[in-house]
Amino acid sequence: MNSQISTKSSFAGCEIWSFTLRDACGPSPGLPWRLPHPIPKDVPGYAAANHALIHRHITENLGVEFLLDVENHHNFAWKEVHFGKEVIVHRKGATPAGEGVFGIIPGSMATPGFLVSGKGNVDSLNSASHGAGRAMSRTRANQTLSWHDANALLRDRGVTLISAGLDEVPFAYKDIETVMVAQTDLVSVLARFDPKLVKMCPSGERPED
Repeated sequence: MNSQISTKSSFAGCEIWSFTLRDACGPSPGLPWRLPHPIPKDVPGYAAANHALIHRHITENLGVEFLLDVENHHNFAWKEVHFGKEVIVHRKGATPAGEGVFGIIPGSMATPGFLVSGKGNVDSLNSASHGAGRAMSRTRANQTLSWHDANALLRDRGVTLISAGLDEVPFAYKDIETVMVAQTDLVSVLARFDPKLVKMCPSGERPED
């Protein structure tokens, strides 16, 4: 993966991801544009490459430099050693939190996210939550929540929303402050940031999870 891949492909990670799973090596002729290189076998590495390109394009357009590039890896499986055995750890709804490992734990589109450092808690398999976690299912959120209430909260918090589905509004998630208090044995909080510009899966499109 290199800078030859277009901005368009960078922002179509979900579509590329589906083709990656179907054909983890070699060209993917079904894509609506031509990639300059085959999709690599390292699927998490490919996702990271997409993130890196998105970060680069944003910083270039803003005319700034980033000081630290941190990802929130979740829903991936890792081969690791725990309790003397080599095992596969699938962190579904969790993110790596080994000792000194940087991570990001977000709340929602209108609540804080946290830059953290893992404490390497062996009982949690060096893991922490990857976010606030859902307070209700996507189906229930779509049936019971409203954009009227969500937009009022976003305006109050000074958040500009580019796109999202109703199932992703803040009311669909648990309180991130409570979640962070519950995992002080897993991570140390280094910094807090509040969202101001949000781009999520548009309404009607299939979410990543």
